[in-house]
Amino acid sequence: HNAVINDLSRQGCQVSNIFLRAGTPVWVKFGQLAAIEGRVMWARGDQSGIRFNQALHPAVLDHVAAAARVR
Repeated sequence: HNAVINDLSRQGCQVSNIFLRAGTPVWVKFGQLAAIEGRVMWARGDQSGIRFNQALHPAVLDHVAAAARVR
């Protein structure tokens, strides 16, 4: 599924355009980077908050944010 990432931090992200259930384990993939395991912490309609099992490395966060600004 192609969710839209509306907010991103080292600890997790807020996504929309996808229907998820709180408590569901998920894998989040940013482009060509390896998928990151997380869990849906909350869900309202097509919006959800995901907490990553391991915080993103600062360089990975910078890379993903820079790629998002280019588009």
